[in-house]
Amino acid sequence: MALLSARGPGSPPPRPRAGFRDATKPVTLAVGQEFELVLSSNATTGYHWWVVEPIDPAVGTFLAREYVSDSNPDRKAGVGGTEYWAFKAQKAGQSKVTLRYSRAELGGEEAERRTFTIVVH
Repeated sequence: MALLSARGPGSPPPRPRAGFRDATKPVTLAVGQEFELVLSSNATTGYHWWVVEPIDPAVGTFLAREYVSDSNPDRKAGVGGTEYWAFKAQKAGQSKVTLRYSRAELGGEEAERRTFTIVVH
């Protein structure tokens, strides 16, 4: 589990929840724990992450989605950022969450797809 708390000059404040980037490893949580799926993104290109397969509501609930731009002191065009998808583990079980990276919610060309396995104990 990677907590997103390291700070350097110009870096964003620490995140309030455990963050997970690697979709190849299960996200293992305790009941009641809040967590974030952390995905690189670039809103300046029109691309965003969209849910294709939501989490089973018996296992977890969606809390919020936030886009945070990377530091850009020189105000250069095309600087990317990070999307944070926050959830709360509700009860023991397993579910998957699948997200797609595209220009439009469901109709745009898909650039990438990630499926996270959520395991709640």
